[in-house]
Amino acid sequence: MSIKKSILLRVRVVFIVMLLFSSAIIYKIIDVQYLNSEVWKAASERYSARIKKVKAVRGNIYADDGSLLATSAPRYKVAFDPTRYWKYIENVKKDTTEEGRIQCYKDSLTALSKELALFFGDKSYLEYFNEIEENRNKKRSYMRISRQKINYHEKKQMEQWTIFNKGRHRGGVIFTQENNRLVPFNYLARRTIGYTKERLNKNKKKVYYGAGLEWTFDSLLAGKDGQALYRNVGQGVWIPSNSEHEVKPVNGYDLHTTLNVNLQDVVEHSLLGALEQYSAKYGCAIVMEVETGEIKAIANLSRKERGEGNNKKVSYVEDYNYAVGRSVEPGSTFKLASLLALFEDTDIALTDTIDAGNGFYDFSSNGKAVMTDSKSGGYGKITIQRGVEVSSNILISKLVNEHFGANASARQRYLNYLDKFQVTKDLSFEIKGSSAPTIKEVKDWSPTTLPWMSIGYETQMTPLQILTLYAGLANNGKILKPTLIKQVTNAGEVIQEFEPTVLQEKICDDSTLKKVTTCLEGVVKNGTARRTVYNPAYRIAGKTGTSQKLVNGKYQKDKHYTSFAGYFPVEKPKYACIVVVDEPHTAEGKSLYGGQAAGPVFRKISDYLYKSDLELHHSLPKNFRVREGVFPVVQTGYYEDLGMISDTFALPHAYYDSPTGQKRDLWVVARRNDETKKIEWSPRTAQKGRIPNVKGMTLRDALYLLENLGLNVEFTGHGRVVKQSQPANSRLLSGSTIKIELK
Repeated sequence: MSIKKSILLRVRVVFIVMLLFSSAIIYKIIDVQYLNSEVWKAASERYSARIKKVKAVRGNIYADDGSLLATSAPRYKVAFDPTRYWKYIENVKKDTTEEGRIQCYKDSLTALSKELALFFGDKSYLEYFNEIEENRNKKRSYMRISRQKINYHEKKQMEQWTIFNKGRHRGGVIFTQENNRLVPFNYLARRTIGYTKERLNKNKKKVYYGAGLEWTFDSLLAGKDGQALYRNVGQGVWIPSNSEHEVKPVNGYDLHTTLNVNLQDVVEHSLLGALEQYSAKYGCAIVMEVETGEIKAIANLSRKERGEGNNKKVSYVEDYNYAVGRSVEPGSTFKLASLLALFEDTDIALTDTIDAGNGFYDFSSNGKAVMTDSKSGGYGKITIQRGVEVSSNILISKLVNEHFGANASARQRYLNYLDKFQVTKDLSFEIKGSSAPTIKEVKDWSPTTLPWMSIGYETQMTPLQILTLYAGLANNGKILKPTLIKQVTNAGEVIQEFEPTVLQEKICDDSTLKKVTTCLEGVVKNGTARRTVYNPAYRIAGKTGTSQKLVNGKYQKDKHYTSFAGYFPVEKPKYACIVVVDEPHTAEGKSLYGGQAAGPVFRKISDYLYKSDLELHHSLPKNFRVREGVFPVVQTGYYEDLGMISDTFALPHAYYDSPTGQKRDLWVVARRNDETKKIEWSPRTAQKGRIPNVKGMTLRDALYLLENLGLNVEFTGHGRVVKQSQPANSRLLSGSTIKIELK
């Protein structure tokens, strides 16, 4: 073969080899990039490291007394690197035989396995031991100990266990922290506290949404996330790896609210009772401190039905903030604004008389705009004060129409008063989603708009806006912006403090204040709230509200939006409150009014505030002294308690020894001895196997005595026991039900 042919052959061989090698490379590229891209991508995910977000600890939300309303509690996943401890044993036991190192390792692992089995209770210690050993033999650097997550105190406890006490690098224990949002009081003020969530939209992008304080103040509560290098150890598990890439997160700020936990509980339970009793659609209640505008309680409950027929279950949940988020026609509680405008613009007196007619009044000439009163036959001629007390629609509408309905200028003057009273303005409340009022401009009014607007129709506003007006009236005419937030803090340091914001320094003069207050107190003492709100112990001023609901363009006479708004005590108001009960009705289907449905809830709330706030109580005169021989009401109860109370108030008392020498008992009934001027105790406990007599006892004592005998107790009312369904001294049947009535 010639040299030329030899060279050409070699070149061709090299070319072919290079071609084959290049083809192999190209094939591999196609294989990696296209044919098996998912396989190689998964492999990359398994063994790669990446920078991942480290969530900041979300700030706490506190009640006014420092109680936690929402907090981020750390929870930990527990994992283990079984190769670490064996390496540690090999390093520290170099001078020990292989058998000695193995025995030391097994003894420690046995002790750890027993701790794990005892703590988690899902496997035996041998199962834990074998699982750890299997992972060590396969040289796996990560195994999840249990799906159960632990809290911080449990984590500190585990850190003292055998092997785990050597830490992560020598012992192999891996604690991965997650922050869970907790609400210690469960459903209390749940909608007001709110939430934040995320979901994927149509474009597969994360969308954040929420409600309440959590959502409104998310930028303050959330803090700033950090970052750290994480290593993938397989099976989608990522563990942090210490590196220079780590950026520590900045924890969120804390939010201090004005809410009072105890009052919130009372408000929610009082509202729930009315909603259940009257099968209402929804309800809300707000309590505001008059001098500060601070909201002390806010409750919202919606009716939910599940199932059908006999299996239908009804419950009430907090899923919407009606108090601030829904504007409706308020009804007669709005008459306060009309009264203020009338007294400010005219010189009418409370004793002036108006003819309210026979209960019907036509504001048109064709009978298509007829105003009615709730009383059959009407009120006839009636004073302004009495008309307000009985909530006469005709009286208010005629007065407003007469003084403000003459022309556009007069109508605008009425609207200007509403502006001054802040009922037409957006309160810019702190919670996102708050609704603004809807009130027509004068140019959009029909001939009948003014009379209907004057009694709370053809206008829409939230319960909070109505309450703000009543609180302003109670605050000597100064309207404050409602607030839920006192301050924002960071590690105890005050970052921002919220002071009361004045919306209107004075809405009316003092003479108007006096007139309106007289009318509103009359509503409670002599009017539509007399039976359900009036309490002779302290003075309440307020107004009932009942509006027919508009459905498909027509007002429904059998569907009412009911409310009561007021404040107390009248002489020096401290609290204002509004209660709303939507579509309440009796078991027979009869629709109820504001005084019937919302009034009792207001009364329960105000009674609680009055008895729990000593500042509201009148002081005894300095010359007050107990007349000799006059005792307080002491009926029956536990001897040691009653004796202690008597001793505290220096009341003479003694145990009555019967002529038969009956043994003294711990449950007693009291009687007054006019001769000795003492309270004398007689035994009250029933014979063994017999029902005791609990009449005269407090609920606490009656429950203690009856339930300890194995009885199921059902009770109604409050005060002391006046009736019991199973007679005293009748045979005791453990597990049976006894009903008691308190009064």
